Amino acid sequence: MLVEHATHPQALQALETELGPDWLKHGQAIEGGLSALRSIGNLHVLRYEDTFGNEVFPDGEQKIATRLGAADRLVIFEPPQPGPFQQAVSQLALRFHQIPAGLSPDAQPADIVQLPNNSGFEFTLDATRYRYNRFGLERLKASHFPQQTQGEPA
Repeated sequence: MLVEHATHPQALQALETELGPDWLKHGQAIEGGLSALRSIGNLHVLRYEDTFGNEVFPDGEQKIATRLGAADRLVIFEPPQPGPFQQAVSQLALRFHQIPAGLSPDAQPADIVQLPNNSGFEFTLDATRYRYNRFGLERLKASHFPQQTQGEPA
């Protein structure tokens, strides 16, 4: 009953009237925002009754996963690496957006470097560098790669 009296549209209108024009304006802004969100939601809904096949997909050879995780790549660490939560990490899932185009299916993690204070590790997969720490798995930009010493192959 308390919720009904506090949230019913007539109760809210009575409060707006009692509290003055600023509250009336606030109520209109809230209702307008909710109405806009409902309209946007209705524009983006896929109707259950519609037949599948008229949707436009991206051009090119981009893969589209039909299940969450279907386009992910599992990276295996042998031996397991010390993780940021004092647990050995034997595998990590690279999400589809973290996988570089053309990554060899045979690519294995290499150049594994422990972060200070056992806070995680970095590794390379083909030409891409990753960091796993308490914030999760991150694909690094080339500027974050360890500096190579002279005479060391690139």
